Amino acid sequence: MNRILIATDFSPHAEAALGHAVAFARAFDAELHILNVQVPYGPTSPLVDAFPEEKEAREALRSLWFDGVRLVPALERGIAAAPTIMTYADDHDVDLIVMGSHGRRGVRRLLLGSVTEEVLRGGRWPMLTVHEAETGRDDSTTYRKILLPVDFSPRTEGQLGVATDLAHRFSAEIELLHVVDPPIVPELYGPIGPLAVDLKATTGRALGRLDELADTVGDELTVSKEIVVGRSVHEIEHKAADADLIVMPTHGYRGFDRIMLGSVTEGVLRRAKCPVLVLKPDRDGAEPSVEPVETGVAAP
Repeated sequence: MNRILIATDFSPHAEAALGHAVAFARAFDAELHILNVQVPYGPTSPLVDAFPEEKEAREALRSLWFDGVRLVPALERGIAAAPTIMTYADDHDVDLIVMGSHGRRGVRRLLLGSVTEEVLRGGRWPMLTVHEAETGRDDSTTYRKILLPVDFSPRTEGQLGVATDLAHRFSAEIELLHVVDPPIVPELYGPIGPLAVDLKATTGRALGRLDELADTVGDELTVSKEIVVGRSVHEIEHKAADADLIVMPTHGYRGFDRIMLGSVTEGVLRRAKCPVLVLKPDRDGAEPSVEPVETGVAAP
């Protein structure tokens, strides 16, 4: 990872995200591009200042400094923030985008702020999203526990590779979590056909797969494993209460691709209080070698 981009409007949520961007930049010895996008207000004319906050933004960018981080401050003008952010990321070959859940002028939506959501759905870059509950910058941000919800899809191996790399860089432990999400069947029909889930056999097979994944990490890192039965989003949210970072792909082998996001990943982004690193298909590591486990589990 050579270049990290954080888009900021200097709101408290953006400041919180900046602390995480600095942590990643230090861990990877990467350039940190700090981008502010100025969007025009009203019709432009000699009598109207179309970018009234531009001077203030330039001064704020110039004042930023972090020990041991190579900063690249940038200010761009654009008709809309999200396309301008994605164009900048393309032009500068960015490897990761960091954003807060919403900013000062962002519209509060079901998932994230409107700009963050648009970049997350439309971009090809992995994104670190910082929840709105975090406000204020912490320049000493680090990660001690990384939660890895896995569904044994073809994406799992790359997901684990990313988490393992991060765990080495931050001296963190990895918690592997698999949620057995059995289908809801009306009592009238009973446990009929493929809808019947043998939970004992299913969890046994899943535990064996978790053991295989844990063995690939090596002895240098602490890896814990857990299998729970329940609804995926709820269980991941519960386990994330004592995690510092979640690493998830956009969707899994059975996930419904909802314009770049899977249903479970989307639910976690809505509800988890800790930052979520969302991986994209072309940026999450090696080709898979782990076959899916048919468990009736809703995939990310």
